Amino acid sequence: MKASKKSKVQDISVIIVTWNGGKILKNCLKSLVSNKADLKLQIIIVDNNSTDKTTQFIKTNYPEVELIENSINKGFARANNQGIKKAQADYILLLNQDIQILPGALIKLYDFLTQNKKTGNGKIASVSPQLLYPNKKLQKSLRPFPSPLNILKDAFTFGKFHENYYNHKKEQVVEQPMASCLLYRSQALKQAQGFDQAPAFFLYFNDVDLSFRIKQLGYKHYYLPQAQAIHHHGYSAKTWSEFKRLKAWSRGLYYFLVKHYAKDNLLKKSLIALEVLLIFIMRLLFSVKMAVSKSSK
Repeated sequence: MKASKKSKVQDISVIIVTWNGGKILKNCLKSLVSNKADLKLQIIIVDNNSTDKTTQFIKTNYPEVELIENSINKGFARANNQGIKKAQADYILLLNQDIQILPGALIKLYDFLTQNKKTGNGKIASVSPQLLYPNKKLQKSLRPFPSPLNILKDAFTFGKFHENYYNHKKEQVVEQPMASCLLYRSQALKQAQGFDQAPAFFLYFNDVDLSFRIKQLGYKHYYLPQAQAIHHHGYSAKTWSEFKRLKAWSRGLYYFLVKHYAKDNLLKKSLIALEVLLIFIMRLLFSVKMAVSKSSK
């Protein structure tokens, strides 16, 4: 299948946020360029002050890339917004540095979004592929939106409520696709004014918030399992301790729930704080148990 012709110079603006990408970024860019078919890409990389040779590698091997070099680590949300401002195409691919696009995936996503503007009673804002682990096993990347009730269900089912909410082999409308590889209509992204840059959304739940706000604008997110990509999940936070990672995750969750379910209600804010604290403790204890079990083997 070939891409439909566009009047603009670029068909897709690709935005990749990097931080000490190393070899993982090499694989990402190689898969992107080798699987672009006849699509014209504007590749924008926003580097969050990498201390390895990430930017040097980009300049040497991909001089056509539009590189933004931040003097500090601005986080995922702010860096993506920098890229969105420079994007010129009608379609924007948000792509993590730890993604490898598999053959045919990009053109399938592009063709779907260009040929399908609506589904049911909503406009289609984005389409996401099926994600796989490096061993090619299915990675469950779809979730319903978090709510004060849903996160309790998820906590007491050890993550199974959210994880098993969708059939990952079925083409369908979903609430929250993982933003590690997500093709958007630029119109929808810009109408939503991009990511919320709040400090609490430095790494986690910024994509959930964006999906939530875009749905409020009347758009839908679509899942296309025929398109596939490999995701080295958790690469960006691999140098963090489990405590630091859980703290950042919990902070993002609290901010999301308060923003969308509590607003100025002090009682609701307090109840959400207690709920998130409980989940934080449960997850921390579980991670300690797993670490002890692993070390004893």
